[in-house]
Amino acid sequence: MKILIINPNSTEEMTQAIEQTARAYAAPDTKITCLTASEGPKAIESAYDVAVAAFHVLELIRKNENNFDAFIIACGANPGIDAAREITRKPVAGIGESGMMTACSVAGKFSVISPAIPGGTALGWEGVRALLLERRCASVRSTGKGVLEGFFIEKGELVEMLYRTGKRAVEEDGADALVLLCAGMTGTKEILEKRLKVPVVDGVISALKTVEQFPPRR
Repeated sequence: MKILIINPNSTEEMTQAIEQTARAYAAPDTKITCLTASEGPKAIESAYDVAVAAFHVLELIRKNENNFDAFIIACGANPGIDAAREITRKPVAGIGESGMMTACSVAGKFSVISPAIPGGTALGWEGVRALLLERRCASVRSTGKGVLEGFFIEKGELVEMLYRTGKRAVEEDGADALVLLCAGMTGTKEILEKRLKVPVVDGVISALKTVEQFPPRR
């Protein structure tokens, strides 16, 4: 199975992190290709950024539609996902959507961890509402750092930041699972689970496993 993962922002280092996670968790017969929306925003931090990124996501899917069996949109805001499903009959998963649905399958209540951006918690709640999951979402909590600020810090500092935010969601909000909304948080799932003792959902993995369920008919 050939899967195209699209990073809707133009930060190549984030694409590399996404690819590293996807390759680590992919099935043996899955071939992963990751592309960066090179003309998109450096980070997706507002509804405007989502709209701009959506155009580039759709262009990459349109240009590559015949070369892949499924597509993943690697942004928690899932830019362009509905339109993408109109232009291809192949599976399209977004990491925000897949992450929240995965959390619902393993926990009664989940919290979303979002970067500290102008539309951060708003975008998180928008995703929750789009899936009609308000009753399952304990909270949307901000990390205190923006997308790129959080991504480019040392890995240990990133883990500590996510741990502090997740601990409050578990202890104060009653979350039974956590969803890492931003692709820039990928690669931290396992260590956070060991420390927080609850399921931590990395949307890159969730989206990957979602589309792997639908191999192409030959």
